[in-house]
Amino acid sequence: MFSKYIFLGNNVGYVRVLDIVRQTEVRPLCDASVRLKVHSLFITEEGSFCVTGHDKGTVCLWDLSTYRLAHKLDAIHHNTIVYCVRVWKETKGLI
Repeated sequence: MFSKYIFLGNNVGYVRVLDIVRQTEVRPLCDASVRLKVHSLFITEEGSFCVTGHDKGTVCLWDLSTYRLAHKLDAIHHNTIVYCVRVWKETKGLI
């Protein structure tokens, strides 16, 4: 679904979504409650969500069907900056 897009995080918490073919910006992922530099970004395998890691240990979950912030976790990391985010598929029977 998002194979023709590039996702770019910036210094003020926005993620620009660019269409490679049309060479235009589709729509940014942004919310007034997130004004922290984006250090990491991950798109889930099925393309439903984007997870971003920010300054102050903040992690955000973005719904790519609506381009809206679905959930924000503040200061969840012991480090002040989240450099890496990754999502694994849930497997039945494993906790």
